[in-house]
Amino acid sequence: MVSYEEISDSEIEENISDETIEEFEVKEENSFSEEQTTEEQENLIENVTMEDENISEETQVEETTVEEVPVTDEICVQAENKNADIVQSGKLGNYVTYTLDSSGLLTISGKGDMEDYDDDIDSPLFNSRSEINHIVIEDGVTSIGKYSFPGFRNLASVELPNSMVSIGDYAFCYCNSLENIELPNSVASIGDYAFYYCESLKNIKIPSSVKDIGLNAFNYCYYLNIEVDENNEVYSSEDGVLYNKTKLKL
Repeated sequence: MVSYEEISDSEIEENISDETIEEFEVKEENSFSEEQTTEEQENLIENVTMEDENISEETQVEETTVEEVPVTDEICVQAENKNADIVQSGKLGNYVTYTLDSSGLLTISGKGDMEDYDDDIDSPLFNSRSEINHIVIEDGVTSIGKYSFPGFRNLASVELPNSMVSIGDYAFCYCNSLENIELPNSVASIGDYAFYYCESLKNIKIPSSVKDIGLNAFNYCYYLNIEVDENNEVYSSEDGVLYNKTKLKL
């Protein structure tokens, strides 16, 4: 059963650092109004147009040549990171390691479960969380630990392996730039508040393998459309809303 209940902010934020919450609130306060956004977009278009006029013919020829070559997502990632330097590395579990490069790519590899933390500041990634924009977890890693990535406010996308079985409590809460995450058909459980306040998350498909979704896992994901695999034995969805299989309870 999917559980949703009213709970005070103080209870939710008990183990989330004040620094993480303050950063989130500042971003909320500085959100553009629709009118401001439109003005920003117009200025951006004007600036880009002026920059385009200053591009040399040589550069334009080079760009045209590149566009004629079929480019895959994998090639794009390699191109973006081929000159990136490793700026941090360490362990996230007994047999799980990570590297963070200067482009903001966090790569997690190894075997078995990631570490569970008591709160977000215990993670070795806490002080680097604003620098991380993309996470790739490689095959062999079986779980994302509790409080692994909360408040990673610039994190836009996450790639999970087919070995992934569980996503821990509070794993991605307050990742309010997270737009894309695809759950492989190996994930069995999604923890409490796992995607809480992921405001930019728009679509997620719950595979047939998922048997347990924790308390308020997707609360305050305002624009989220949830689709459940029709072969899932526990959950279902209708009009983008998550239900149990009989559609009697959320």
